[in-house]
Amino acid sequence: MKLVYGKLVQHVKENPSPVYLLSGEEGFLKEELLKQIISAIPLEPVSFNYDAFYGGENSGAEIVSRALTFPFGASRRLIVVKSAKFLTEEDREKLLSYLESPSEFTLLILAADMKSTQAGFFGKVARRGVEVDFKTMYDNEIVPWLKNRANGLGKRLGFRAAYELKEHAGTNLRQLTNELEKLSVQVGERKEIEVEDVRLSVGESRIRTGFELADAIGNKKEAAALSVLSSLIEQGKSAPEIIGLLAWQFRRIWKTKISMEAGLGHGEIAKALNIPGFAVRGLITHAKRFPHPKLEESFSLLLKADIGTKSGEIRPLALELLVIRLCRD
Repeated sequence: MKLVYGKLVQHVKENPSPVYLLSGEEGFLKEELLKQIISAIPLEPVSFNYDAFYGGENSGAEIVSRALTFPFGASRRLIVVKSAKFLTEEDREKLLSYLESPSEFTLLILAADMKSTQAGFFGKVARRGVEVDFKTMYDNEIVPWLKNRANGLGKRLGFRAAYELKEHAGTNLRQLTNELEKLSVQVGERKEIEVEDVRLSVGESRIRTGFELADAIGNKKEAAALSVLSSLIEQGKSAPEIIGLLAWQFRRIWKTKISMEAGLGHGEIAKALNIPGFAVRGLITHAKRFPHPKLEESFSLLLKADIGTKSGEIRPLALELLVIRLCRD
């Protein structure tokens, strides 16, 4: 059985399965849901009735032994196996054998940053319980998620402010949550978080993203682009991260240019690129500044830089030269 993550806690409380598989790469949401589960089911005293094991560190026999141990002073025992993909074949066989006749008072949760397959170990686990896929959010899912998150904090975050936060702080949900919580405190009693609040907060925390870098390059502002690049390097951003974000932005510029040449209007371009209408204007400006030969050259430079990261050849100076060449005609 498969379940969406938003219904996991309710399912655990009302109709618990003996085993849950938390698959997928979105670790932040997994951590949050695990905390909610610990709070939602009667485990007191928690120190006696909750155990965290790690694949590759704890044996299957150890996990099964604890699963068969009667809870102390509570009706439930919760066992979480993190990094379950590192379980050995012997460990996996032990767990599958346990699941043939699982303990009625134990809730077993396996967390693995991978999807299950029908034939493999995790597919067998999913068929004997419930699988929840914590896939990485798509870009267009993050703004609604931020708006809902703000509601949970008692604040209203408009679409444009949420989009601004995503574009400047990136798509890491943990980072976005930290920024949103900081914004919630900064606006005080005021319910609405405005675009200017986001810009001020982001500026104060000195978060400089690949979007800003790409925007400076798109506007051919060489000095500004080098300044943002320097800030990103100081923050510890890796060359692959920076190059990846630049490639993403240049693909958007290229798609915008193609759409413009096909006669599409602003609204149609926004729909084609799956971005809000107000974000199209900047891309159109960039697209006008990059003729096809320059775009082709830019993609070639980015590809060469990407190959260089895999061989360890990209250094800060090489990134600076890349940015300069992207800015210049």
